[in-house]
Amino acid sequence: LAPKELPAGAPISEDQTKAGQAVYKDRCAKCHQDSGRGGMFNSPPLVGSAIVQHADPASLINIIIYGANAPKEISTGQWETMKPLGEVMTDAEIAAAANYIRSSWGNAGSAVQAADVAKQR
Repeated sequence: LAPKELPAGAPISEDQTKAGQAVYKDRCAKCHQDSGRGGMFNSPPLVGSAIVQHADPASLINIIIYGANAPKEISTGQWETMKPLGEVMTDAEIAAAANYIRSSWGNAGSAVQAADVAKQR
């Protein structure tokens, strides 16, 4: 059952967080860990991330859809480059994962809707 769609800027509901938890565990936790803290050689932390918590979730959505490919001038340290997930995840799954990430581990962000994801494809 899909969580009720809320207007842009709305807080993330408990149902949206729960819906995104399964998607996160399936698609994101391997690298970003259950704790959202990432790992030295896997991925950056999501906890406290400015990209995750930004008022406009566009950058987070783009990273999930298209992967994280930093310019050569920006060092990502030892982290692997995130692969794009847009071809293996639906708009609803990406929105659910984003909502889980934006509402977990002390992060605070507004709700992401499947329509927000569709606009960026």
